[in-house]
Amino acid sequence: MGIKNIRRIFGFMVCFFVSSSAFSGELISGTPVLGAFKTTHSSNSYTFSAMKGDRIKIQMTRLDEVLGPFMQIYAPGGEQNAYADSDCCHYRAAQFNLVATTSGVFRVVCRDRKNAVGSYSLSMIRISGQAASIEPERGLLDPWDKKTGSIEQPGDFDAVVFMGEEGAHVTIRMDEIDPPLNPFMQLYDSEAACIAVAECRPPHRVVLMKVKLPKSGVYTLLCQDRYVSTGRYTLMMEKRD
Repeated sequence: MGIKNIRRIFGFMVCFFVSSSAFSGELISGTPVLGAFKTTHSSNSYTFSAMKGDRIKIQMTRLDEVLGPFMQIYAPGGEQNAYADSDCCHYRAAQFNLVATTSGVFRVVCRDRKNAVGSYSLSMIRISGQAASIEPERGLLDPWDKKTGSIEQPGDFDAVVFMGEEGAHVTIRMDEIDPPLNPFMQLYDSEAACIAVAECRPPHRVVLMKVKLPKSGVYTLLCQDRYVSTGRYTLMMEKRD
């Protein structure tokens, strides 16, 4: 139920209930977690670390039809930065897409907008805003090599990186292996700015991204399902001057 707080306002005794959130753990970039609301009017909180300039994408996806995902994010100083309602993926998910304005530990609070009981998945990806080299936890995408990946949980993010040269022409293809995956890609430069987006349109299950790189440096390709499906996919990149 939370913490009962009684205040006197204009001579009347007013009773407030301040909800408390159960700490559920630390979010690791690229590693989805499963969560659940076991009682009504409950909430779960998670933390993650970020540097100023990092781009943060977080998605809370319902696993039970009754849920309406809702999230709030708090900066290291404790102030609320933003909230996300069930307004993406046909109201099956809530998603943050923001840039950290300060460095430190952030907190995410997950709730159900209808105070229901049920389970969900939560995914976070952090794209460095100061990428000078390939990060070891990212997969490396080499030109002409075919890479296989997997969206293992609804709302999961996969990230691969490659070194790019200013003016190079890049073509990236993402193909589904397991229906009903809906391939979706976003390309970010070394300052975490999104420079290209590509998505498939049903009934097609293949997506192509063609882009001329604006600068030299490390590029991050984010792969996911356009909605909330899971499955395997392949990636292939062509690069020419």
